[in-house]
Amino acid sequence: MFRRSAVKQTTGRLSILGEVPGPARGVAPGGHRTPLARPGQTATTLGMSERATVLIVDAHRAVREELSFALDFDGWKTAEAADGPAGLERAQDPDVDVVLLDVKLPGMDGLEVLQKLKELRPELPVVMISGHGDLDTAVLAVRRGAYDFLQKPFESDRVLLSIRNALRTSRLQSENQ
Repeated sequence: MFRRSAVKQTTGRLSILGEVPGPARGVAPGGHRTPLARPGQTATTLGMSERATVLIVDAHRAVREELSFALDFDGWKTAEAADGPAGLERAQDPDVDVVLLDVKLPGMDGLEVLQKLKELRPELPVVMISGHGDLDTAVLAVRRGAYDFLQKPFESDRVLLSIRNALRTSRLQSENQ
């Protein structure tokens, strides 16, 4: 039996409850959809010819796993990194289409990773995530090139909307150049 963190949805927010027994990844308990998944809103039905890859960079394994589980289930490919340097290295892979990047990371701060990413891959959309962020941090992140800034706990629809919009905007910009 695979162990994973339980997820609870309360008014559209993703909450991590801790480790509980559960089925293997890709199968939600009882066959139900995960909190980020919405009927009719999968990666393949968003006008994308192929599944996009979302890189999740967060120091907390439970957050990475839950986001990855939910996004995988919704039709997105995912990759994960636990710290700034690893996230920077993984984001250089041309298969990565969008990045969810935490502000507080070991090894290299998320804002520093964002700045380096924008130097290496300026076209790559980055959505910043934080449980400790304030308005000043959000403004700084957007000024440095972040597409969006999301507060933890996540609102399910907001995460999907931000990823879809970031990817669509990036694709439109590349088509117009």
